[in-house]
Amino acid sequence: GTTAPDGISEDSLGNLVISQGIRDVFEYFLSGSVDEPLSTVRDRIVAYIKSHVGVKATQQAISILDQYGAYKMALPEVAQAYPGERIDQLKARLSAIKNMRRSTLGADVAEAFFGEEEAYALYTLNKGEVMQDGSMSLAQKNARVAELKKQLPPGTQESVSTAEMLQNLEEAQTDWKARGGSPEELRAAREA
Repeated sequence: GTTAPDGISEDSLGNLVISQGIRDVFEYFLSGSVDEPLSTVRDRIVAYIKSHVGVKATQQAISILDQYGAYKMALPEVAQAYPGERIDQLKARLSAIKNMRRSTLGADVAEAFFGEEEAYALYTLNKGEVMQDGSMSLAQKNARVAELKKQLPPGTQESVSTAEMLQNLEEAQTDWKARGGSPEELRAAREA
């Protein structure tokens, strides 16, 4: 009863347009297939691709689908090879996964599928590292985090800013409650 995302398209020369949408289509079919053999799911994805693009783009998409399947199978092993929850360990795991994605999928496909996600993950890890740095003042930390945010893709910057705004509002409300602040103070914080 659901509809697959519209993420597969071709350009004027009949080549597949590489985008995040392709991954969205793959994941749509993979997520609904818990009890089915992978071959059945693959057949469904191939049928979907064939119904949306021509022969040339279909061949390209099927090749990417098979590479994506290899990536998904290898991912747990790569992630397990880099255990730990310290920031340096998480960065090593992210780097290994990023390298594996590029070697399995190719640089263009990996960037289209995971580029923004990887940039955000690295931003989050670097931000955590900055916030834990006892040698920096709060102003220095904030300045460094602002620099890190500028390195994010524009859409991700906007998402991060929105999330941080909501987090700041929650912190202001918590502070307001703890201090027994006035309703006017809370309203001003919310408006800001």
